Amino acid sequence: RVSGTHQDLTLTHRAQRRETVRSFLLNLLAQDLSLQDLLEQTVAQLEAAMPGSLCTILLLDNERKHIEQGFGRSMPAAFLNAFNGVAIGPNLGSCGAAAYSGQPVYIDDIATHPNWALFKDTALAAGLASCWSQPVLVHEGQVAGTFAVYHRLVLSPDEDDAKLLEMAARFVALAIERKQAESELQ
Repeated sequence: RVSGTHQDLTLTHRAQRRETVRSFLLNLLAQDLSLQDLLEQTVAQLEAAMPGSLCTILLLDNERKHIEQGFGRSMPAAFLNAFNGVAIGPNLGSCGAAAYSGQPVYIDDIATHPNWALFKDTALAAGLASCWSQPVLVHEGQVAGTFAVYHRLVLSPDEDDAKLLEMAARFVALAIERKQAESELQ
């Protein structure tokens, strides 16, 4: 019974955590903020909900072939800037591969995974050990970028982590679509 009660409490805590994040993001979307502010606050909220994580949002260029811009307050600027202008591809880190395939990419050990061969030294210099990346899908499934969660430990996401990451990526898509619609109306 003790084990069952513990599992119930854990599930309740995880559901509450997801609801807290969801409510925060919806309230954030209701505010009149710039896209940059929306993205930076989204990153901060996910980091708070997932202790020990460092999050980034990478946006693609208009042709959706290159990484254009990165957001992530906790991430060293040199790390974010290393990806600017890089072409996405099936074996390009976690984010480049997720953007290319339109599917989540979870890499639990950056140091040994072949996808990170080109940027392994940059990631390790930033103290990063694992990366889970979710594509940001807009307008009929087009990839606009990625939302990534990094850890300083070798880790795999559990089901709750994956749900939070997916929720964050969906929110980023909503924020992008809203800002695009607003700019078209002006």
